[in-house]
Amino acid sequence: MNAREGILDALVDGGESIVQIKEYLDYLSINIDKDKLINEIKLLFRQRKIRIEYPPEVKDITELDSLKIEDYWFELTEEGWAEWNLIKS
Repeated sequence: MNAREGILDALVDGGESIVQIKEYLDYLSINIDKDKLINEIKLLFRQRKIRIEYPPEVKDITELDSLKIEDYWFELTEEGWAEWNLIKS
């Protein structure tokens, strides 16, 4: 499993913060530094694979702020679920 797949897998059971996602990737022995993790989350967000679940007042933003990324909780979108289902098949 690579980092992208691990991030999607981390969100299967519900919303998670970047801190929890990083802990899950560590658990899976997927070595990724914080900057690369942020970039991967931003890519998944731009590709509409994940969205912000919390806080509600920022659910409609279109670009993630790297300085505030630890304030966000993410969840899978329908597109994210579809990609995760392909991984798990």
